[in-house]
Amino acid sequence: MAASLAMASAHGASNLVANGDFGTGNFDGWTLFGPTYSEGVNATSSYHYAYFGHYGASRGIRQSLPTVAGMHYSFSFLLANMGSAGNAVNVSWNGNSVLNLMDAAAFGATPYVFEVTASAASTDIAFSFRNDPAAFHMTNVSVSALEPVPEPDSPALLLAGGGLVAALVRRRSVRPSPAA
Repeated sequence: MAASLAMASAHGASNLVANGDFGTGNFDGWTLFGPTYSEGVNATSSYHYAYFGHYGASRGIRQSLPTVAGMHYSFSFLLANMGSAGNAVNVSWNGNSVLNLMDAAAFGATPYVFEVTASAASTDIAFSFRNDPAAFHMTNVSVSALEPVPEPDSPALLLAGGGLVAALVRRRSVRPSPAA
């Protein structure tokens, strides 16, 4: 389990999440919400993860990120469930649920990746947990901008495509005649 949680995620230097790997050994950069029961950060020399085990009520963390309205982002994290029935986790992007699990069987560190779109200059990410028999473990929270893909109807793409077609037509019409 520790090796799975220690796995490095494939996010680059452009991660917008502060302390997404909980490497500070605490919840720096995050705002905790809900009733206090059992949460914390396990910080060893080889890996860090946050754990949440709240009996009967949800507890969680959230963070506001600087985003660009209309831009697409990759939102990812590793999550493990150390218990069985009697649990719930909800992950949201700007108030909209991207993951909602209830009474999930135990599972090891599992990567979750979502493509999301910002609607404003600031976007909240939030994780809410309840796990009566045990705890959820989480690490490697990352949000990074995705490279924009040109739309097929964009003028630049149309011009480039038109230029390519013209070059192919010209090439076909200027073929040298076979040697006699």
